[in-house]
Amino acid sequence: MHVSWMQARAAAWASVVQMGSESVQLAEADGRIVSEDVPALFPLPSFPTAAMDGWAVRSAGPWQIAGTVSAGDAPVAHLHDGDALRIATGAPVPEEADRIIAWEDSVVTGDELTLRDPDYDSSKTHIRPSGEECQEGAILAVAGARLNPALIGLLSASGHDAAVVRKQPRIRLIVMGNEVVVSGIPASGKVRDALGVQIPMWVDRLGGVVIDTVQVGDDLDDLTQVLKASVHDVDAVITTGGTSRGHRDHLREAIGNAAGSLVFDGVDVRPGHPMMLGLISSTPIIGLPGNPLSALVAMVTVASPVLDGLLGRPITPLGSIRLSEDLRSSGTATRLVLGSDDSGDFVGVDHASSAMLRGISRADGWAVIYEGGAKEGANVDWLPLPWRPRQ
Repeated sequence: MHVSWMQARAAAWASVVQMGSESVQLAEADGRIVSEDVPALFPLPSFPTAAMDGWAVRSAGPWQIAGTVSAGDAPVAHLHDGDALRIATGAPVPEEADRIIAWEDSVVTGDELTLRDPDYDSSKTHIRPSGEECQEGAILAVAGARLNPALIGLLSASGHDAAVVRKQPRIRLIVMGNEVVVSGIPASGKVRDALGVQIPMWVDRLGGVVIDTVQVGDDLDDLTQVLKASVHDVDAVITTGGTSRGHRDHLREAIGNAAGSLVFDGVDVRPGHPMMLGLISSTPIIGLPGNPLSALVAMVTVASPVLDGLLGRPITPLGSIRLSEDLRSSGTATRLVLGSDDSGDFVGVDHASSAMLRGISRADGWAVIYEGGAKEGANVDWLPLPWRPRQ
């Protein structure tokens, strides 16, 4: 039941079946995962347009001003030799126009238009041809892509009102421990909850949504009942604490009492080795250790692949980074070393023990160090934090 770090990621991804799809309006689609390729419904732009305010002209000047074309107007039927039309950015360019002359490059005298500079570069047409950005049918978002404001704007510009996306995984968070308090200065023997406040944000970055948070003490019967009640209206459950083997660590027994089973119980990784994954009625139970940094290692080891699987995505690939220092391994365990990406090189951070959050608060991700360690200058696997760019 104890597995390697890579085995844990693969098993977590394989433990779920991808969710179905739904159509959502673009205004509500930020952060959602598209479930099928999204093509442009027409060319962008769909007609030749003016790239700037100025004059649409035909042939050599001087030109006679023959009218105005504004954005939103129907295309002008004809433009004769020697004519100029006042034109606005985005307005349709007459088919016969040779180029657009910018306002600042022109001189108007009565109804006559001339160039301000006789050496004007006439090779710059300032006309956006139809399909310059994309042709009809071009794929603008591939299946598995996460929608962002700019991509949503592109889909709207290309004719879409809605997007077909994966249903958003609904997650219940269970915060465990008699010692945990959620507000104020904790009394002696108590600790502030550092996970319940941030795990929903991690889940959001990974494509899901925490619908509620339940707090439960270190009581086996209470935890069993909470688990039994938690699995029927969500797609996964995340728990914090209770994964070690102390006298108040009841998660594995509670999963069994709720007619569940364990996919794995412990991962050969440092920090975070007491993480676990169970199933109750096919609903994943993602057991995070109680130590904050260990819990976050479990988030990227177990929760991230579970959400990838639910969303129909391949397991999130690892990047690569070059080490600026030697990094040792810890026996046979995979070691995840927190650090920053300093212009492409890995630099470790301080305050990165399993009970600390100070280091990760200013880190970019983890260097993944396998058995045997790695030397300065070596390229190693890189696991960025969900809000950091991938190498």
